[in-house]
Amino acid sequence: MKKKKNPKKDKLFDRKRINAEGHNNIIKLNIIPEPPLPYTRTVLIKDGNDPLFIKGYTTKFKFVCGKCGSILMEGIDRKQVINIVLKCNKCNSFNDT
Repeated sequence: MKKKKNPKKDKLFDRKRINAEGHNNIIKLNIIPEPPLPYTRTVLIKDGNDPLFIKGYTTKFKFVCGKCGSILMEGIDRKQVINIVLKCNKCNSFNDT
């Protein structure tokens, strides 16, 4: 008998994990083609050379841009950033959290 997938669990963990040198703590964010409509979601845009938006110390997770691989967030739990879009300042892609 085939084991059924839990759609709720799949939706929560739909981001691709990258195995970088044996580590599964790097999470590649999904790219969205354009910014969301105004007043629907928060879009963070960062000035400067450093692409890092949020740095925490509670986990070992690193969230990377889905296009160029720049680290956009690290050290936080994915439940702390819901319904936020991050615009990568390296490649100008919109990353869905």
